[in-house]
Amino acid sequence: MLKVLGLRGAGLAQMSVVLRWPGADGQAVLIDFSRGFEMGIKTILSAVVAGSLVASTAFGAVPAPASASAVLAKMRSHYPEVTFQSAHQSEIRGLYEVKTDDATVYVDQEARYGVFGKLIDLVTGQSPSEQREVQQRKSMLLAADLSHAIKVVHGNGARTLYLFSDPDCPYCHRLEESLAKVENVTIYTFVYPLTQLHPQAVEHATQIWCSPDRVKAWDQWMSGTPLGAAPACATPIEANLQFGAKLGIRGTPTLLTADGRQLSGFSTPERIEAFLKAPAAATQADR
Repeated sequence: MLKVLGLRGAGLAQMSVVLRWPGADGQAVLIDFSRGFEMGIKTILSAVVAGSLVASTAFGAVPAPASASAVLAKMRSHYPEVTFQSAHQSEIRGLYEVKTDDATVYVDQEARYGVFGKLIDLVTGQSPSEQREVQQRKSMLLAADLSHAIKVVHGNGARTLYLFSDPDCPYCHRLEESLAKVENVTIYTFVYPLTQLHPQAVEHATQIWCSPDRVKAWDQWMSGTPLGAAPACATPIEANLQFGAKLGIRGTPTLLTADGRQLSGFSTPERIEAFLKAPAAATQADR
Protein backbone atom coordinates (compact mmCIF):
# COMPACT_ATOMS: atom_id res chain seq x y z
CA MET A 1 0.00 0.00 0.00
CA LEU A 2 1.24 3.50 -0.82
CA LYS A 3 1.75 5.60 2.30
CA VAL A 4 1.80 9.38 2.59
CA LEU A 5 4.42 10.11 5.24
CA GLY A 6 4.11 13.86 5.29
CA LEU A 7 3.14 17.11 3.63
CA ARG A 8 5.40 20.13 3.44
CA GLY A 9 4.68 23.69 2.38
CA ALA A 10 1.95 26.26 2.79
CA GLY A 11 0.25 25.98 -0.61
CA LEU A 12 -0.09 23.62 -3.57
CA ALA A 13 2.59 25.40 -5.59
CA GLN A 14 5.06 24.98 -2.71
CA MET A 15 3.79 21.67 -1.33
CA SER A 16 5.87 18.51 -1.28
CA VAL A 17 4.56 15.01 -0.59
CA VAL A 18 6.68 12.22 0.89
CA LEU A 19 5.63 8.72 -0.20
CA ARG A 20 6.84 5.30 0.92
CA TRP A 21 6.12 1.84 -0.47
CA PRO A 22 6.21 -1.20 1.85
CA GLY A 23 9.13 -3.51 1.12
CA ALA A 24 11.16 -0.68 -0.39
CA ASP A 25 13.86 -0.87 2.29
CA GLY A 26 12.44 2.23 3.94
CA GLN A 27 13.01 4.32 0.84
CA ALA A 28 10.83 7.43 0.58
CA VAL A 29 10.10 9.42 -2.54
CA LEU A 30 9.82 13.20 -2.41
CA ILE A 31 7.16 14.64 -4.71
CA ASP A 32 7.84 18.33 -5.18
CA PHE A 33 5.04 20.52 -6.56
CA SER A 34 7.21 23.63 -6.57
CA ARG A 35 8.15 22.86 -10.19
CA GLY A 36 4.50 22.89 -11.19
CA PHE A 37 1.43 20.78 -10.60
CA GLU A 38 1.85 18.76 -13.81
CA MET A 39 5.43 17.86 -12.96
CA GLY A 40 4.35 16.82 -9.50
CA ILE A 41 1.66 14.54 -10.86
CA LYS A 42 4.11 12.98 -13.33
CA THR A 43 6.50 12.29 -10.47
CA ILE A 44 3.73 10.64 -8.47
CA LEU A 45 2.86 8.42 -11.42
CA SER A 46 6.50 7.43 -11.81
CA ALA A 47 6.64 6.65 -8.10
CA VAL A 48 3.53 4.51 -8.31
CA VAL A 49 4.99 2.46 -11.17
CA ALA A 50 8.33 2.10 -9.45
CA GLY A 51 6.64 1.31 -6.14
CA SER A 52 4.51 -1.35 -7.76
CA LEU A 53 7.63 -3.06 -9.08
CA VAL A 54 9.31 -2.88 -5.68
CA ALA A 55 6.25 -4.18 -3.90
CA SER A 56 5.96 -7.04 -6.40
CA THR A 57 9.55 -8.02 -5.73
CA ALA A 58 9.12 -7.79 -1.99
CA PHE A 59 5.91 -9.78 -1.68
CA GLY A 60 6.33 -12.29 -4.50
CA ALA A 61 5.73 -12.46 -8.20
CA VAL A 62 2.55 -11.06 -9.68
CA PRO A 63 0.17 -13.94 -10.49
CA ALA A 64 0.06 -14.95 -14.12
CA PRO A 65 -2.78 -13.12 -15.87
CA ALA A 66 -5.93 -15.01 -16.67
CA SER A 67 -7.02 -15.44 -20.26
CA ALA A 68 -9.56 -12.93 -21.58
CA SER A 69 -11.91 -15.80 -22.42
CA ALA A 70 -11.78 -16.97 -18.79
CA VAL A 71 -12.63 -13.46 -17.57
CA LEU A 72 -15.50 -13.24 -20.06
CA ALA A 73 -16.84 -16.61 -18.88
CA LYS A 74 -16.77 -15.41 -15.26
CA MET A 75 -18.63 -12.21 -16.14
CA ARG A 76 -21.29 -14.19 -17.95
CA SER A 77 -21.57 -16.54 -14.98
CA HIS A 78 -21.83 -13.69 -12.45
CA TYR A 79 -24.30 -11.65 -14.51
CA PRO A 80 -26.35 -14.01 -16.74
CA GLU A 81 -28.92 -11.29 -17.41
CA VAL A 82 -26.32 -9.08 -19.15
CA THR A 83 -25.18 -9.64 -22.75
CA PHE A 84 -21.38 -9.47 -22.87
CA GLN A 85 -19.87 -9.06 -26.30
CA SER A 86 -16.15 -9.41 -25.71
CA ALA A 87 -13.23 -9.20 -23.31
CA HIS A 88 -9.54 -8.61 -23.77
CA GLN A 89 -6.47 -7.67 -21.75
CA SER A 90 -6.23 -3.88 -21.50
CA GLU A 91 -3.07 -1.82 -21.62
CA ILE A 92 -2.82 -2.23 -17.83
CA ARG A 93 -1.58 -5.62 -16.64
CA GLY A 94 -4.29 -7.59 -14.88
CA LEU A 95 -7.10 -5.24 -15.99
CA TYR A 96 -9.53 -6.53 -18.61
CA GLU A 97 -11.77 -4.49 -20.87
CA VAL A 98 -15.22 -6.09 -21.10
CA LYS A 99 -17.90 -4.84 -23.45
CA THR A 100 -21.65 -5.19 -23.14
CA ASP A 101 -24.20 -4.04 -25.70
CA ASP A 102 -24.04 -0.47 -24.41
CA ALA A 103 -21.16 -0.10 -21.94
CA THR A 104 -17.50 -0.83 -21.25
CA VAL A 105 -16.27 -2.02 -17.84
CA TYR A 106 -12.73 -2.77 -16.66
CA VAL A 107 -12.47 -5.73 -14.29
CA ASP A 108 -9.82 -7.71 -12.46
CA GLN A 109 -9.03 -11.26 -13.50
CA GLU A 110 -11.46 -12.66 -10.93
CA ALA A 111 -14.26 -10.53 -12.40
CA ARG A 112 -15.04 -9.29 -8.91
CA TYR A 113 -14.06 -5.62 -9.01
CA GLY A 114 -14.92 -3.31 -11.87
CA VAL A 115 -14.59 0.29 -12.99
CA PHE A 116 -16.76 2.05 -15.56
CA GLY A 117 -15.15 4.79 -17.61
CA LYS A 118 -12.41 5.44 -20.14
CA LEU A 119 -8.83 4.31 -20.10
CA ILE A 120 -6.53 7.23 -20.97
CA ASP A 121 -2.94 7.10 -22.20
CA LEU A 122 -1.41 9.87 -20.10
CA VAL A 123 1.46 10.31 -22.57
CA THR A 124 -0.61 10.76 -25.74
CA GLY A 125 -3.82 11.99 -24.12
CA GLN A 126 -5.75 9.46 -26.25
CA SER A 127 -8.19 6.82 -25.07
CA PRO A 128 -7.25 3.33 -26.31
CA SER A 129 -10.77 2.13 -25.61
CA GLU A 130 -12.26 4.94 -27.72
CA GLN A 131 -9.86 4.18 -30.54
CA ARG A 132 -10.96 0.54 -30.48
CA GLU A 133 -14.60 1.63 -30.50
CA VAL A 134 -13.95 3.82 -33.56
CA GLN A 135 -12.42 0.87 -35.42
CA GLN A 136 -15.31 -1.40 -34.42
CA ARG A 137 -17.85 1.15 -35.65
CA LYS A 138 -15.94 1.48 -38.92
CA SER A 139 -16.14 -2.28 -39.47
CA MET A 140 -19.85 -2.38 -38.65
CA LEU A 141 -20.61 0.54 -40.96
CA LEU A 142 -18.78 -1.16 -43.83
CA ALA A 143 -21.14 -4.12 -43.36
CA ALA A 144 -24.27 -1.99 -42.87
CA ASP A 145 -27.40 -2.73 -44.89
CA LEU A 146 -27.82 0.65 -46.55
CA SER A 147 -31.20 -0.36 -47.93
CA HIS A 148 -32.43 0.31 -44.38
CA ALA A 149 -31.51 3.99 -44.71
CA ILE A 150 -32.89 7.01 -46.56
CA LYS A 151 -30.19 8.16 -48.98
CA VAL A 152 -29.64 11.82 -49.90
CA VAL A 153 -26.77 13.14 -52.05
CA HIS A 154 -25.51 16.74 -51.88
CA GLY A 155 -23.28 17.90 -54.74
CA ASN A 156 -20.83 15.22 -55.83
CA GLY A 157 -21.54 13.11 -52.72
CA ALA A 158 -17.84 12.35 -52.27
CA ARG A 159 -17.97 12.30 -48.47
CA THR A 160 -20.19 10.02 -46.38
CA LEU A 161 -22.24 10.56 -43.25
CA TYR A 162 -24.45 8.08 -41.43
CA LEU A 163 -27.24 9.70 -39.43
CA PHE A 164 -29.38 8.12 -36.71
CA SER A 165 -32.39 10.37 -36.31
CA ASP A 166 -35.74 10.29 -34.48
CA PRO A 167 -38.60 11.91 -36.45
CA ASP A 168 -40.01 13.40 -33.23
CA CYS A 169 -36.69 14.68 -31.83
CA PRO A 170 -36.48 18.52 -31.81
CA TYR A 171 -32.68 18.51 -32.12
CA CYS A 172 -32.99 16.16 -35.10
CA HIS A 173 -35.26 18.68 -36.83
CA ARG A 174 -32.72 21.44 -36.22
CA LEU A 175 -29.87 19.28 -37.48
CA GLU A 176 -31.61 18.84 -40.83
CA GLU A 177 -31.27 22.59 -41.39
CA SER A 178 -27.53 22.33 -40.80
CA LEU A 179 -27.10 19.26 -43.01
CA ALA A 180 -28.87 21.02 -45.89
CA LYS A 181 -25.94 23.48 -45.95
CA VAL A 182 -23.20 20.84 -46.08
CA GLU A 183 -21.98 20.25 -49.63
CA ASN A 184 -20.53 17.23 -51.43
CA VAL A 185 -21.75 14.62 -49.00
CA THR A 186 -23.88 11.48 -49.16
CA ILE A 187 -26.11 11.09 -46.11
CA TYR A 188 -27.61 7.75 -45.08
CA THR A 189 -30.37 8.39 -42.55
CA PHE A 190 -31.34 5.45 -40.36
CA VAL A 191 -34.75 6.28 -38.91
CA TYR A 192 -34.27 5.67 -35.19
CA PRO A 193 -37.41 6.30 -33.12
CA LEU A 194 -36.84 6.43 -29.36
CA THR A 195 -40.27 5.63 -27.97
CA GLN A 196 -39.23 6.12 -24.34
CA LEU A 197 -38.89 9.82 -25.19
CA HIS A 198 -41.37 10.12 -28.06
CA PRO A 199 -44.27 7.64 -27.80
CA GLN A 200 -45.53 8.30 -31.35
CA ALA A 201 -42.12 8.16 -33.01
CA VAL A 202 -42.53 4.64 -34.39
CA GLU A 203 -45.89 5.57 -35.93
CA HIS A 204 -44.37 8.61 -37.61
CA ALA A 205 -41.27 6.69 -38.69
CA THR A 206 -43.47 4.03 -40.28
CA GLN A 207 -45.53 6.68 -42.05
CA ILE A 208 -42.37 8.19 -43.52
CA TRP A 209 -40.84 4.88 -44.55
CA CYS A 210 -44.02 3.61 -46.20
CA SER A 211 -44.52 6.79 -48.24
CA PRO A 212 -44.04 6.46 -52.02
CA ASP A 213 -41.13 8.94 -51.88
CA ARG A 214 -39.24 8.48 -48.60
CA VAL A 215 -36.79 11.31 -49.20
CA LYS A 216 -39.59 13.77 -49.86
CA ALA A 217 -41.63 12.46 -46.91
CA TRP A 218 -38.64 12.77 -44.56
CA ASP A 219 -37.91 16.32 -45.71
CA GLN A 220 -41.54 17.35 -45.33
CA TRP A 221 -41.91 15.87 -41.86
CA MET A 222 -38.62 17.25 -40.57
CA SER A 223 -39.53 20.72 -41.89
CA GLY A 224 -42.82 20.62 -39.99
CA THR A 225 -45.20 19.67 -42.80
CA PRO A 226 -47.77 16.98 -41.84
CA LEU A 227 -47.87 13.86 -44.00
CA GLY A 228 -50.82 12.22 -45.65
CA ALA A 229 -51.82 8.63 -45.02
CA ALA A 230 -49.39 5.98 -46.26
CA PRO A 231 -50.08 2.31 -47.03
CA ALA A 232 -48.87 -0.32 -44.60
CA CYS A 233 -45.49 -1.83 -45.40
CA ALA A 234 -42.58 -3.71 -43.88
CA THR A 235 -40.03 -1.39 -42.25
CA PRO A 236 -36.41 -1.74 -41.06
CA ILE A 237 -37.16 0.18 -37.85
CA GLU A 238 -36.50 -2.72 -35.46
CA ALA A 239 -33.34 -3.66 -37.38
CA ASN A 240 -32.18 -0.02 -37.19
CA LEU A 241 -32.70 0.01 -33.42
CA GLN A 242 -30.65 -3.17 -33.04
CA PHE A 243 -27.93 -1.85 -35.35
CA GLY A 244 -27.76 1.45 -33.47
CA ALA A 245 -27.48 -0.35 -30.13
CA LYS A 246 -24.50 -2.36 -31.41
CA LEU A 247 -22.89 0.87 -32.60
CA GLY A 248 -23.39 2.37 -29.15
CA ILE A 249 -25.98 4.95 -30.23
CA ARG A 250 -27.62 6.22 -27.04
CA GLY A 251 -29.40 9.33 -28.30
CA THR A 252 -30.41 11.28 -31.36
CA PRO A 253 -29.29 12.86 -33.52
CA THR A 254 -26.00 11.01 -33.95
CA LEU A 255 -23.69 11.38 -36.95
CA LEU A 256 -20.99 8.89 -37.92
CA THR A 257 -18.27 9.11 -40.53
CA ALA A 258 -17.18 6.19 -42.70
CA ASP A 259 -14.04 5.84 -40.55
CA GLY A 260 -16.14 5.32 -37.41
CA ARG A 261 -15.93 8.69 -35.69
CA GLN A 262 -19.04 9.91 -33.89
CA LEU A 263 -20.68 13.30 -33.35
CA SER A 264 -23.72 13.42 -31.07
CA GLY A 265 -26.40 16.07 -30.73
CA PHE A 266 -27.19 19.21 -32.70
CA SER A 267 -24.34 20.72 -34.70
CA THR A 268 -23.92 23.79 -36.86
CA PRO A 269 -22.86 23.40 -40.52
CA GLU A 270 -19.39 24.63 -39.54
CA ARG A 271 -19.03 21.98 -36.86
CA ILE A 272 -20.16 19.25 -39.24
CA GLU A 273 -17.60 20.42 -41.81
CA ALA A 274 -14.86 20.33 -39.18
CA PHE A 275 -16.02 16.87 -38.14
CA LEU A 276 -15.82 15.60 -41.72
CA LYS A 277 -12.35 17.05 -42.18
CA ALA A 278 -10.95 15.81 -38.85
CA PRO A 279 -8.28 13.09 -38.97
CA ALA A 280 -9.43 9.52 -38.52
CA ALA A 281 -7.53 9.22 -35.22
CA ALA A 282 -9.67 11.92 -33.59
CA THR A 283 -11.73 10.79 -30.64
CA GLN A 284 -15.50 10.99 -30.62
CA ALA A 285 -17.13 14.36 -30.00
CA ASP A 286 -20.27 14.83 -28.01
CA ARG A 287 -22.99 17.34 -27.57
